[in-house]
Amino acid sequence: MRQHKLAATFAVAAVAGLVFTGASASAASGGGGGSTGQKTSTMYDAVPVPLVGNMPSWGFEATQTRQFGDAIEFAAGSNRNLRTVTVTLSSWGCEQGAWQLNNCVTTPGATFTHPITFNVYEPDGSTLLGSKTQTFTIPFRPSASPKCTGDKAGRWWDSSRKTCYNGYATNVTFAFADVVLPDKVVYGIEYNTTTAGYAPIGAAACNADPHPFGCGYDALNVGLNTTTGVIIGAQTNPGEVWMDSLIPGNYCDGGIAGTFRRDTAGNACWVGYVPAVQFKGASK
Repeated sequence: MRQHKLAATFAVAAVAGLVFTGASASAASGGGGGSTGQKTSTMYDAVPVPLVGNMPSWGFEATQTRQFGDAIEFAAGSNRNLRTVTVTLSSWGCEQGAWQLNNCVTTPGATFTHPITFNVYEPDGSTLLGSKTQTFTIPFRPSASPKCTGDKAGRWWDSSRKTCYNGYATNVTFAFADVVLPDKVVYGIEYNTTTAGYAPIGAAACNADPHPFGCGYDALNVGLNTTTGVIIGAQTNPGEVWMDSLIPGNYCDGGIAGTFRRDTAGNACWVGYVPAVQFKGASK
């Protein structure tokens, strides 16, 4: 877990599945790849392959986050004509019940849909180069397993790894066209939840009694790669992220909240936690 000022945030945000375990899953639907006949290459990659084991994550609802991302540099010589962006999410939501109540029940294959936006900016983090909103089909996490007991009670059982998990990691892929990028960019992921986002959804049938924790998007997190880190390309400022949260304590520097900005942490409390995102480009 990250340290210093954000340690207290984790304890509160655990209510919505922030920074706990995820697991591998197949890619969620919601958009195809690049233009037909064009060969793509990877510009930047921080998505581990395969998605295995535990993946910490950042939850929007619990942390009142509106946008979350990073400043990155693309691999030298890679194509800059953006075609796809893949993001690893960690889904903690249950079809019935809730992970925090240890009574999660999900029909195998059950899903929910939710719109998510991916923004790409100039290195200043404010000049928008491209933006794409797509509605994705996202799996609910599997049911609680009797094999998971004690402090792991309520988690689902991954039989292939003999491990209990709370979150369920899955990839979603955005399709872009006609967006040519410079060598360095800032990107941001945004989506709305019941009380968070740029346009909070508010009360909905999925979080009304008798299922107060039933909205999958309230337990949807952005995955953080702690195993391989950046595979291709680089973080512009290692140990930092970009974020727009309404809570000052969510920033390592404890500074201004409510704006999408670089978290300039002197104590580098994001070290080892790299947002799991991949960019692919094509020649013109």
